[in-house]
Amino acid sequence: MKTLLRRSVAVLTEKLNDIICVIEPLSIRENYYLRSYDDAIDIVEELNLPNLKIMLDTYHLQRLHGDESGNNDIICDYIRKLV
Repeated sequence: MKTLLRRSVAVLTEKLNDIICVIEPLSIRENYYLRSYDDAIDIVEELNLPNLKIMLDTYHLQRLHGDESGNNDIICDYIRKLV
């Protein structure tokens, strides 16, 4: 999955200047690849791509981890605000 993500980000960056790619944890189901914001942070750190960030969805953050306000501080360096 990380190889696919790295390639996808590279292709999008090559074709569209200044694009930011985001990943978002959505579910804790066993068959779901990205099940926590901790996993997302690990992926962003490991791939170390300047245009790969985490999409912060407060609903999913609360569902996956609880204590939304406490977790916001942990992931603030990794998120991208979408407008």
